[in-house]
Amino acid sequence: GSPFDYPLSSRFDENDAVIVLDNVFIPWENVLAYKNVNVVNGFFVETGFVNRFTFQGCTRFAVKLDFMVGLLMKATEAAGTKQFRGVQANIGEVIAFRNMF
Repeated sequence: GSPFDYPLSSRFDENDAVIVLDNVFIPWENVLAYKNVNVVNGFFVETGFVNRFTFQGCTRFAVKLDFMVGLLMKATEAAGTKQFRGVQANIGEVIAFRNMF
């Protein structure tokens, strides 16, 4: 979609998909582990995957929160409610969530 119609998914998010193929040819040079239990069991430990697997998700969430804060600021400015204490407190909570990352 266009950035105008889909501002978040067209710029700041990835669309995940899964495809299942049956009866396909995979060349042996593309096979990373086959019947090697030690390689498979050591993957997470040896690669450091466990320590860093949430980094990408946190980065995506932080970018979305940046966009939402800007959108909230513009919306409250347009509505003339940006000086209300309750509105400022709620926007402050979103900014605090953003700064956790």
